[in-house]
Amino acid sequence: MPGFLGTLCNTYWLFSLPFLGLNCSCIVFTGKSRAMVLQLATVQHGMKARATAPVPALHVQTQPQILLVGLGPHARRIYMHYFAKHKLAPAAVVELAEKQSAVTSYLAEKCLTPDVHFVDNAQRDADTLSPQDIRALDRLILRRGITHVILSTEPKAHMAYLRYFISRGIHTLTDKPITAPVSPITDATQAARIEHDYDTLMAMYAPAKAKGMRLSVQCQRRFHPGYVYIRQLLATLTATHNIPVTHMDVYHCDGMWNMPDEYLSRENHPYKYGYGKLYHSGYHFVDLAAWLLQGCQLTASKQPDSATLFSDAKRPLDCMAGLNGDDYANLLGTDRFSSLTD
Repeated sequence: MPGFLGTLCNTYWLFSLPFLGLNCSCIVFTGKSRAMVLQLATVQHGMKARATAPVPALHVQTQPQILLVGLGPHARRIYMHYFAKHKLAPAAVVELAEKQSAVTSYLAEKCLTPDVHFVDNAQRDADTLSPQDIRALDRLILRRGITHVILSTEPKAHMAYLRYFISRGIHTLTDKPITAPVSPITDATQAARIEHDYDTLMAMYAPAKAKGMRLSVQCQRRFHPGYVYIRQLLATLTATHNIPVTHMDVYHCDGMWNMPDEYLSRENHPYKYGYGKLYHSGYHFVDLAAWLLQGCQLTASKQPDSATLFSDAKRPLDCMAGLNGDDYANLLGTDRFSSLTD
């Protein structure tokens, strides 16, 4: 059985194509939530639309007017970098009221003067925007002629903003995951909400998409030349020989070591809300698996007809049981974490 082995970005892929072309395709995903796989497997449908941005009648513009929702570490490292690279700037910014001082200082440092709306902290996890925030955003969108939105908040807030921007028909690029109910790895009802949220948003998106709106999920690793090459190779081999992929192994490690207090404090890529790695960068590799297989060119008789999922979850307390206060003291020469790990 010939194999193709590629190593990309600390991710290891193994593809096996049988000589005999047996009809035996199988996919095994390891993750924290079955519903997460459902969301990733179906999200492709919502990302194919292509449209021209609607421009408010009162504004004549030569470039997009972008509203950036969320100006945290990820937005500063990624989106603000590309704004600067392409000589653009957000026309408006939305952030939590508790971030007002940090946001004001950051914008002043960058010599940027967007309109800024601060959302009350009590609304941070709501499924819908408050009437006050809706009115404020409506005014802001009209005043600045907003044509596009980048949604880069903590995922728990995605549902409220996606509902709003879809209802307004404004092109939206959202960070992954699409939505993030709290505690999906321990609460089956919350896990089921992931699929329910997706269905709700897609029902809203269908008529907006028909009118030209585009809603996309930020899955940038699809554009890495190495992954593009693998997809093209699989498409060529499966189309030429009609041989299905029978095995795919995906391994990913970020090299991120959270200290015990960070499990309690981090808001970007958090672990304290009952979801974690599969919602962070791990999301991209389940997405890549689906995307790579989507490119395979097979006859109907050799299309996969089932998937088996083996799921395992490790929580912060599990990690701290394996690496306790004594271990941190021995490794780092400090007892600052002893009260958290005992």
